[in-house]
Amino acid sequence: MVNSDGITLEKDSFKDKLIPWYFVLFFLVVFIVNGFFVYFAVSSFTGVTTEGAYTKGVAYNEVVAQKRKQDALGWQDNFSLENDGDHYKISLSFSDKKSGELIPIDKVTGILFRPSNSGHDLNLNFTNSEETYVAEFIPPLKGQWEAHIVAYKGDNLIKHRYDVTIK
Repeated sequence: MVNSDGITLEKDSFKDKLIPWYFVLFFLVVFIVNGFFVYFAVSSFTGVTTEGAYTKGVAYNEVVAQKRKQDALGWQDNFSLENDGDHYKISLSFSDKKSGELIPIDKVTGILFRPSNSGHDLNLNFTNSEETYVAEFIPPLKGQWEAHIVAYKGDNLIKHRYDVTIK
């Protein structure tokens, strides 16, 4: 084909006609991949990660003061996890950092939960056995858990968080 200036033009090839469809295909792939990511993000989100986040944030200075008071007590905790098949046992004792003497505690409470899955939390019931506090439990799932433990002695308390791996 020759145009009005006398220049010979080649006939459009089939590949040239597909170029706009390459753009459509590219964006279609992008939308499908993004749709997959949105579905995965929405279906795997377990909900609120921190209950009462605003209230906890406002009370942060109290948390810092409590931590300083806890550090000033000079208590050292001795945490151990033992297992016998499916049965697990957490042993916990408290001693004075300077003298090493065991400190009798009035009450120990705790909760064991999985950071990745909600609904599997376990309350830990500690019993006193010669100044060692023991909680036995059977975890429903294997993997990484967190143990949040609070020990009370009079007006004093100690809060600790331990990472626990259930195999």
